[in-house]
Amino acid sequence: MYDPYFVSITPAMRGDLILREQTFGPAFKGHEIEGGKGRIWGTLGELVVGSILGPLGATETLTSNYDLVWRGRTYDIKTKTRKDIPKGEWDASISAASMHQKTDYYILVSIIAQASLINLDPAIVLNYPYTDAYILGYVSKDDFLLNAELQKAGQVDPKNGIVYRSDVFNLPYAELTPFRTLLGEKPKILPKALAKFR
Repeated sequence: MYDPYFVSITPAMRGDLILREQTFGPAFKGHEIEGGKGRIWGTLGELVVGSILGPLGATETLTSNYDLVWRGRTYDIKTKTRKDIPKGEWDASISAASMHQKTDYYILVSIIAQASLINLDPAIVLNYPYTDAYILGYVSKDDFLLNAELQKAGQVDPKNGIVYRSDVFNLPYAELTPFRTLLGEKPKILPKALAKFR
């Protein structure tokens, strides 16, 4: 069952994002995705998940292998920005280059942004008034690799016509475990208006 978990991005989160970028951003010069914008969105995804799991005892880490440790398991958070709530048949994509990371689980997050931010200056991306995020689910790294489909650089995605710029592994969001089950909650039955996203 596909059950996106809504999280409101607060002004405090956006302030924390700016502070972290000012503090840690310079250390990543020359090792950036999308000119540093990928790091900004990744940090915001970490703040989104941390806002839920942090009060439950999760701790942030300063390792490149994973972002959180919670109940003896490690979680790496993968984040995308997009204009719409993802549909269940859309793919969670994780770069093949990141498969060296030693993590137990992936948590997939989408940040909603109505503007097309990819071509904008990183300062605009950093200060964008983000308000909505969805935690789309989680999956163990082992299960992800077992079930994901490898797409090679230069291939065209038959679902959307995008040409892959690097090797990625794709798994439909509908195949993730709903995030709220990690919290001990039952998945929600979505209203008919959102049924198309399952």
